[in-house]
Amino acid sequence: MAFLENPLPDRNLKAKLDFVEGKKTTEPLTEEVPVYSSPTKRFDDIYLNHKKGLVAFAKKNFSLSDLEIEDAVQEAFMQLLKHLDEVTPGKEPGWLKKTISNKLKRSYAIKANRLRILRESFIPEQHREMMTRNTIDHLVKKEQEDLKLQNLEKLERCIELLPPSYKEVVKLFFLEGMRHDAIAKKLGIEASTSRANLTKAIAKLRKIYNQI
Repeated sequence: MAFLENPLPDRNLKAKLDFVEGKKTTEPLTEEVPVYSSPTKRFDDIYLNHKKGLVAFAKKNFSLSDLEIEDAVQEAFMQLLKHLDEVTPGKEPGWLKKTISNKLKRSYAIKANRLRILRESFIPEQHREMMTRNTIDHLVKKEQEDLKLQNLEKLERCIELLPPSYKEVVKLFFLEGMRHDAIAKKLGIEASTSRANLTKAIAKLRKIYNQI
């Protein structure tokens, strides 16, 4: 191959040719980054090739519902579309993973805090004063480690037995992590009504939980 006698300007091409001819090379064989005709084509290609894998990544690393994970993945892609020009070509999967992780970590933190409040409400008053914060945190941590524990399943069944107005607020506040102003807007009520319904719902939920 006579043309190899002249230096090649494409260093990656030289590495490939050396590999084909069985030569050892110190030139890195870098991964080629696709060239797209338009930003839309680039985004569509990334979505089709990586969406399924990103959902699997999120399910493996976060103990959250399929709906929450799907929402986080979709939101990450929307953010990517918005900032596509700022993301280096070829780095999109890593950018998406980081965005999804940050979103789900926030969601999990909100739920963990709501879970602490809900679980504390089931502790009898006389025992609650005797328990330290560390003990309560230990219970919460144990609950978080396995979201399919029998007690949690029982709690979910009890929530379904609440009156509709109470059940809606409990689900939106505890399960979806919504604030009272957002709940009020969604249900067409005042934020103060949402707070009052939640307080009443917890009291009723405690009674149902202890009776079952």
